[in-house]
Amino acid sequence: MEQQLRSELVVHVTVQGSSDIGSVLGMILLLKKIERIGDQATNVLDLAESGVRLAGETDTEAMLAERGLISTMFGEAADLLAESNAERTEEFATRILALVAEHQAKIESYLHSDRPGREVVPRAIYYRYLKRIVANLLGIVRTSVDPLPLNATQEDDKDD
Repeated sequence: MEQQLRSELVVHVTVQGSSDIGSVLGMILLLKKIERIGDQATNVLDLAESGVRLAGETDTEAMLAERGLISTMFGEAADLLAESNAERTEEFATRILALVAEHQAKIESYLHSDRPGREVVPRAIYYRYLKRIVANLLGIVRTSVDPLPLNATQEDDKDD
């Protein structure tokens, strides 16, 4: 679907001329970020299907609560896409960036943990996937507001 949409956008620019190029490039960026979220969600599924079990541990409840928080953020992002609001977008960005920092801190704590690798490696990988999901969610919201920002190296794209 993503390739089909990109093709249609390229055809649109070809037929209509370059007057819409900024909007089309913004849409292509949005599509790419949406694809990245799908890829990371697939990676989480692959973890589960490979036999990784995160249930029954001391952090399981916190992980479930965080899953609910991220799910809510998808709804917030949809609302911001439907009705742009600079103040709400900045508040959303602040919360997302704080969550990205929390995920990074968890990843680093697992990397330096004395616990067995079978316990910490899946968690570090899981939080890496979540970190990229929420960062790309922010990227989608920001791209919808400003498709081609003057500063191309935004926080949400620093390691993609």
